[in-house]
Amino acid sequence: MIKLLFLAKKQSHLSYDEFITYLVTIHAPLVERMSGARRYVINAVIPEASFTTPGCDAVEEIWFDSLAAMQEALASKEGRAVVDDRRCFSSRDAGSVVAEELEVSLP
Repeated sequence: MIKLLFLAKKQSHLSYDEFITYLVTIHAPLVERMSGARRYVINAVIPEASFTTPGCDAVEEIWFDSLAAMQEALASKEGRAVVDDRRCFSSRDAGSVVAEELEVSLP
């Protein structure tokens, strides 16, 4: 499983609640329309429970079957809409990484 992880930082004019509401109500439906995306998860950061100062306000995960499927999805019209929409809620210094999930069974 390939995951595209966006480390989203809210824009300064948004409250935290407005930021999360935007992700859920506006951004998530755009991701939903992207062909090849298997799952979308929003991990809303809880600053007061974090061990260090959080570097972001949310971590978004978009899951794909393969790197090729991710690249194809992002190159599509729907994929470009997802990427372009980030300018509406996330600051420019946010980042992203692509990772392969390696599941380890715990005893």
